[in-house]
Amino acid sequence: ILDFRHTRQYHITMDRFQLESFPPKKGK
Repeated sequence: ILDFRHTRQYHITMDRFQLESFPPKKGK
């Protein structure tokens, strides 16, 4: 079974997720 955590798409997805989550957009 492929480990999705080691794929480029996973890191792109996680980076995008983190960018959308942090920092919180409340202040903007």
